[in-house]
Amino acid sequence: MRAFILKRFFEEEPKQGSNTKGSLSFYSFKKILEQFDPELTTIEIASLFREAWTAGNGVVNFDSFFLVANEKSFFLKTIRLMGFNVVPSLNMMEDFD
Repeated sequence: MRAFILKRFFEEEPKQGSNTKGSLSFYSFKKILEQFDPELTTIEIASLFREAWTAGNGVVNFDSFFLVANEKSFFLKTIRLMGFNVVPSLNMMEDFD
């Protein structure tokens, strides 16, 4: 499901060039990834862009990004799991509250 949403982001961003496989600029790529995961740093985004550019032979699109994202376990790193358990805290006597 998250990959489908990300693909829509890629499709809606303006492309560079006139062909159908137009490449995204770094700023468009950065905008997409910041919407997808606001906690990503600019260095992480730049690294993903560079590797997607290399994998796509100079073209950054969803396919080249998806290839790199799977190789780097990008989607696994962005999963946010919330547990139902409350983390116990210790008081000054090191007893559980």
